[in-house]
Amino acid sequence: MPNLTIFTSQYLPLNKEFSLNNGELTKISHGLMTSGHYENVDIALSDLAEFRKNLKSNQALCLGTVKPKYQHITKISTTANADGENSIARNKQYFEFGENNAFMMIDYDDANLTINEVANIVQSYLMAMGLYNVGFIGWSSSSALIYREGEIPPVTQDLRAGCHLFIEVSKASAIPLLGDWFEYFAWKSKHGEIKLSKNGSLLSRHLFDKAVYSPERLIFEASPTLADGVAVVPPYSLFIDGSAIDCSRIDPLSGEQQNEL
Repeated sequence: MPNLTIFTSQYLPLNKEFSLNNGELTKISHGLMTSGHYENVDIALSDLAEFRKNLKSNQALCLGTVKPKYQHITKISTTANADGENSIARNKQYFEFGENNAFMMIDYDDANLTINEVANIVQSYLMAMGLYNVGFIGWSSSSALIYREGEIPPVTQDLRAGCHLFIEVSKASAIPLLGDWFEYFAWKSKHGEIKLSKNGSLLSRHLFDKAVYSPERLIFEASPTLADGVAVVPPYSLFIDGSAIDCSRIDPLSGEQQNEL
């Protein structure tokens, strides 16, 4: 069964907060965790949507796990204060993608596709890798489901918005490699582009955010905090029953394929 990590922040929230400012919706994203603790849980793919609903406002997920050497330590602190004896930090020194079953997340953060269209693209990439009947689950971003009370709520299934999809993989350590393949097929499918950053550098971007292929990365799934006058539509959850990705079948990109990126 897949394993993931739950972080619980001691002082600061780890969700989004929506309120009204002169009648306009405003959002505050809380993503800073300076202290707290973690725990590992085993959970089936089919139970992930319900599990997500029960997260508290000071909790977030992580797809990596603590390295075996440090698993007796559950306290989380900042990098400067972590000593590896009394506390650990949320970084690659202490967290890894191990050999356990895990979840890979597909993070689509644009507003041009519906969740069903994103799922179809993911399936096409998987089939191009020779992977069929892969199961996954996902839902739309809560930011796109917020509305002012009295207004017409968003229609979730046909909503063009960001979304998260989760796929079970047989080996967590293969997640970065799978990410490489997704990037490769994104460019082959003309789903990639070069963007200009604010400082003038060129940025390679494709449909899905590569940052989530890092084992210490926080994944914010807790329900948003809503002020008076603000409402949210329950997200449309997509579930496709199937098997986990057999990571023993995944080879690295060839040198020629890497040069195409």
